[in-house]
Amino acid sequence: MSLIFQAIILGVIQGLTEFFPISSSAHLVIFQHFFSIKKNVVLLDSVLHAGTLLAIILLFWKEILEILESIPSLFKKDKMDREGVKLFYLIFAGTIPTAIIGALFKREVESAFLLPKLSGGLLLFTSLILFLTKFTREKSEAKITHAFIIGIFQGLALLPGISRSGVTIASALAIGWKREYAFKFSFLLSIPAVLGANILEIYSSELSGSNLLVLISGFIFSFIFGYLSLKILSPIVKKGKFYLFSIYCLIIGLGILVFL
Repeated sequence: MSLIFQAIILGVIQGLTEFFPISSSAHLVIFQHFFSIKKNVVLLDSVLHAGTLLAIILLFWKEILEILESIPSLFKKDKMDREGVKLFYLIFAGTIPTAIIGALFKREVESAFLLPKLSGGLLLFTSLILFLTKFTREKSEAKITHAFIIGIFQGLALLPGISRSGVTIASALAIGWKREYAFKFSFLLSIPAVLGANILEIYSSELSGSNLLVLISGFIFSFIFGYLSLKILSPIVKKGKFYLFSIYCLIIGLGILVFL
């Protein structure tokens, strides 16, 4: 099987699993294991995440524009109730713990991508977190402290097997956020985290030793299928059916532990 075809398959997998709360990184670890991909594993993973990042930007461009337009008003007390200002501070608060965790445990995270069974065990953890969302209720407005807690869960999701969208949306629902707001915030919060990680990885990687056509192929397919899965997920979260994904994570997690 050619490297380009492998990258296309990984791009499709990334696109389908990044936004569904089933851990795209765990699925990538599984297929990278079967494809025996050992070189530039984290770089390829970053490029695939960049494709799904573009899908987020395309879907939430209005909210992103609102945040950018609010930057001049960040320190004006009479503008603090603007949604763009509020989202900026929430995203900033949520990004801090993610950045700290990523910086402190960078080597451990990279090593985890070479351990398929670890991904299986962490998928079981994701399954439990998702199942618990069945019992959540909408009861509180978004606060800075809430965003910080959600950011800690996003930091944990750097490990393959812990779904970033899964634990961030689940933690927001557990706090009592409205489903629609939890959905929106989860993916807006991912933008600085994924963007920062990609910049650092590309900067530290030997691009000259990489097949650019392979990377581009993976990027394109992760973007296309990521956008489609994001559109599918939105109504599932809003209808309170997010917990159903716990069944899939349980099955796949057990399958990894038994067969890999």
